[in-house]
Amino acid sequence: MEEETGPALVALFCFTGAAMLSAVAWTRRFRRGPLEYLLHTVTRLVGHIK
Repeated sequence: MEEETGPALVALFCFTGAAMLSAVAWTRRFRRGPLEYLLHTVTRLVGHIK
């Protein structure tokens, strides 16, 4: 079987670049990460129940 790694490497580099740009944009806009933000919100809501 003959495989070409060229298209796969291009896809990998595109995905990596998009992930890095998204991470930089997120950290410039928000103080916390997405999961940290969700956990903080849930914790605040549970704190009001007590």
